[in-house]
Amino acid sequence: MASLIKNQIIKHLSVFARNLKPEQISVEVLRGKGELKNIVLNEDVLSEKLELPPWLKIVRAECNRVSVKIPWTSLKSKPVQIFIDEIRVTIKMIPGMASNIKKASTLSTGSYGFADKVVEGMSLYINSVEIDFESDMFGGSLLLSRLAVESKTPRWKNIEDLRMSRVSDPIAQRVLFYKQVTWQILRIEASALSDDSRPKLATGVRNRINSPLRLITSAGKCRITIKKNSIDGTVLGGRIQVILDHILWVATLPQLRSAIAFYKHIMEIANSSSKVNIENPFLVDRPQKSPNPSHRPIDENLVSRAFKQLDFNQSSHHLYVNRIELHLCDDSNNMNDYPLNWNINSGAMQVTLIRLAIDFYPCNLISNARVDWARYQTPNHFTDMVEKGLVKHFQRICAELDKNTRERFLRIWPQLSSQNVVIRIEDLAIQCVSEQTTKREALQDMFSSNAQARLSLPAYTNVLHLEFANYFFPASDKYEAPPNSMHLHVGPLNFLVDPRSIRWMIYVADSITNAFDLNEKPVEVPYSDIRVEIVMPKIIIPCPQLEEDSRLPKRLVVNMSTVSITNCPLNDDVLSVSGMLGKISSGSVDFVSKHELVSEKLNLKNQLLETKEIAADLASTNLLKNHFLISTSPIWVEADFGENSHGTIILSDISIAACLNVNSDYLQITVEPQSSVNLIVDHFQMLQFMRLQLFISQLIDQLDDDRRFFAKISGKPPMDIPFALFCLCEQIDVHLVLPHGPVPSPYDLPQNGVPSSDTSTSISSGK
Repeated sequence: MASLIKNQIIKHLSVFARNLKPEQISVEVLRGKGELKNIVLNEDVLSEKLELPPWLKIVRAECNRVSVKIPWTSLKSKPVQIFIDEIRVTIKMIPGMASNIKKASTLSTGSYGFADKVVEGMSLYINSVEIDFESDMFGGSLLLSRLAVESKTPRWKNIEDLRMSRVSDPIAQRVLFYKQVTWQILRIEASALSDDSRPKLATGVRNRINSPLRLITSAGKCRITIKKNSIDGTVLGGRIQVILDHILWVATLPQLRSAIAFYKHIMEIANSSSKVNIENPFLVDRPQKSPNPSHRPIDENLVSRAFKQLDFNQSSHHLYVNRIELHLCDDSNNMNDYPLNWNINSGAMQVTLIRLAIDFYPCNLISNARVDWARYQTPNHFTDMVEKGLVKHFQRICAELDKNTRERFLRIWPQLSSQNVVIRIEDLAIQCVSEQTTKREALQDMFSSNAQARLSLPAYTNVLHLEFANYFFPASDKYEAPPNSMHLHVGPLNFLVDPRSIRWMIYVADSITNAFDLNEKPVEVPYSDIRVEIVMPKIIIPCPQLEEDSRLPKRLVVNMSTVSITNCPLNDDVLSVSGMLGKISSGSVDFVSKHELVSEKLNLKNQLLETKEIAADLASTNLLKNHFLISTSPIWVEADFGENSHGTIILSDISIAACLNVNSDYLQITVEPQSSVNLIVDHFQMLQFMRLQLFISQLIDQLDDDRRFFAKISGKPPMDIPFALFCLCEQIDVHLVLPHGPVPSPYDLPQNGVPSSDTSTSISSGK
């Protein structure tokens, strides 16, 4: 009897395993137990069943021991349990591989019965899974420990009966079931090899960069919801949610360059392989007729109500991380890598993200109201912007088509779909650059959310909300799809202008840029409708403190309610910038041609006239392709003496309209206040203004010197992009208020700021 069962097991498992022998199997039929040892899996069959991309090839897959427990008397309520000790898989990344992958045959078996439900309810427990991957430039591994796959209730609770993990609708002939994957530790490592330009070892193997990538997370889980047709078992949709508690990544600059090189290598391999059109079973729930015409109706209120509450009409993928801490460090100790006046030793910067959510919807009909999107409030200003953009595109296409073509376009328009990515961050903080000797109380945030300002916003408002949509017609490519759209909502946010951090970030950007090949042919980026909304930003500018004088303000604080940046203007944007540069004429800007302001690549006079034309005719999409319109609510500027001090308003109620021209050869911004500028400063504020202007000028010169120094070190010429700033102010009123009483002359003040005893010079108050 036992040998007969072993032969039957070998008959069915020989498709998946190589060289399987009866002595590798131990079975106890009546007790529902079985065990297999030292199994070598068939990598070709495994690759086909997993539907891996053509450039990924499984070289070897094996596991040392598999045991099974089968509850023969309660298969409907108890799961079949599979226990695996270790699984080892070796994957090789091969560029240029052609694809012979066909549509998976397991999506539909033609029937859906008891055996299928038993398989779906299986529980899997693995002590460790180790996947080694290698290519001609990279090698690495992925390790999962204490992996468990179990059935759960729709609310992701533990179950005592398998039937609690399924929700069905006999009327719609649909069924939902729920699986959860948990693990204790996930470790990812990758080591980059040097490129061809680096010297090779005597053996001909490239040197490994001594900066391996390491990422370790703990207590992760993946929740999977699958919807099937209850008649034939066809997969109709799925929802995958990966939930991580805490991610900590400490990366040095060489490791960051290795990560960029690894990403480029993966993309090159993927692009070199032929494209494969594999039908995705996780797209939309297509209505299907029941093969059983005699199906008897069931009371919808009693059976389908629970299913409708849990149902979803499209597949989606989600990633949720409770907290992410990224530490970027500079581990170079060679002072020859820095300018002579470099004052940042072993700099480091910490980025903290709180509750990051990334949602991906691969196929979303534009008629979908997004009511079933995960943790999504609709309607909102994002959906309003999308709707207005689609209406504008629809009207433009209809106006360009003849009658017959327009009728065909009207029939296909309801099929318009989009791929959507939604990224949300509830809170964030980016610290200023610090050193090993920096004390905790001296740490400051360069970017941080304004908690007090967020109290006045709706409870679900995140500090960052980004949406990206790519539109397409699934059944035809004859008609022009709407342009991609990207909408970003940021704020409330505080930004501290820290010169040391800015200087260090430019150094980091230069180091990262060296990881890219600037000689590569640039990829043409398709046009996208972009809109950025910044709510309640606050810019904090520290003033130079050269002496201890309590009358000198320590900060300038720039406050705004809203800032809008877009290349697809709406009605509000048109009203705010349509009259921009209205008083500019060709003769009024002739003086610009008499001065060499920037490189010869930029004709500033012509650009100003073009900006005026754009502001006057905002309906032309072609003109706005490289131009962004910027509009702000009234701005007010305060001067204060510290974080908790009372500020004095020196500039208020100034709205600004601007046009940003982004080009590969130059960058130009034209700014025009929408009213007269009224500035009121006292003697000490004016003194700090003058010092700040000198300090900014010195900082710009320092940054330019740093950039040229790092370009010389890397051997790559610096990228000089001309920048022009043009500001048209119709009227500026400056009021200088002098203090009452005698004021010592600056020449009579010693270093400590206290007037000397023989001071006799004073300045009387005036206006």
